[in-house]
Amino acid sequence: MLASIFLAVALIVAPTSAFQPSKQKWSEIYDAYPQPISATQYVPYSFSCLSAFALCAYANCTVTSFDSYPPIAECGCVTVRPRQFPAKAPYNLGASIGLLDKKLKKATKAVCGKGFDCTRDSHYNTAPACEQMMPSLSSPAGKAKMYSGKFDIISTFNDFAWPENTTANQGQKGSPQICSNGGVFVNCFSAGCMYKKAWNGLDTTCYCPIYYVEAGTNFSLSGHTEGYSCLGQSVDGKLKYVQNGL
Repeated sequence: MLASIFLAVALIVAPTSAFQPSKQKWSEIYDAYPQPISATQYVPYSFSCLSAFALCAYANCTVTSFDSYPPIAECGCVTVRPRQFPAKAPYNLGASIGLLDKKLKKATKAVCGKGFDCTRDSHYNTAPACEQMMPSLSSPAGKAKMYSGKFDIISTFNDFAWPENTTANQGQKGSPQICSNGGVFVNCFSAGCMYKKAWNGLDTTCYCPIYYVEAGTNFSLSGHTEGYSCLGQSVDGKLKYVQNGL
C-alpha cells in the first residue's frame, strides 16, 4: 500500500521531460506554413492582445541540425510580461494571416474583419488568437494553450519592447535591410517558444520557421546586424545563422 502511495507521489512531482525540438512533428504544429512574405498582407485582420508574449523583432537565430518541414531555427528572443509593457504601446500585435495554426488563423480572421477592429483599445483580447496565447489552467506548468500546450509562450510583436542593452550577437534595433535578390530569413510571428536560455544568452528560445526566397522576390531583415546578410551566415560552407525578417 505504502509503495503504491510513494509511486503515485513520485509520478505527481516528477519533472516533465525536456522539450526536444528534433522529436517534434513540425509540419503538424505549424500546419499553416508558409506565411506570406509580403508585409502588406499582414495589415488586414490585425489584432492586439494584453498577455505576456515572446518578442523576436530583431532576433538572431541558429539553424538546427535536424531535417524537418518546415525547416526550423532556434532564435534568441525575450519574454515581455504586462508589467514590462512600454507606455507607448502597452500591448502586443498580431495579424491573422501570419498565424501558423490553420484552424486558429481561420477563426481569428472570422472575428477580426468585416468592419470589426480587433486593435482598438476596447477590443483588446477579442481575437481568438489572444485567448490561445493565455496560459492553460489545465496545465500544471502554465503553458500557452496554442499548439496543444506544447510551448511556454508564443511570439508576437511590439517594436517598442525590444531591450536596449542587447549585443550585436543578440540583435539590435536598426533600419530594415532590404533584400531584392533572394536569400533566407525566419519569420517568428506566432512561433512557439520555451523559457530556455537562447544560444546567444537571451532568456527565451523560439522555434521559428525558415524561409528560402528565390531571386526576384523582395523581403527584409529586421536590422543590419554585422555578419548577417540576405544570404544568412555560413560556417564551413553550411548555413548556420539567419536573422528574423519578413
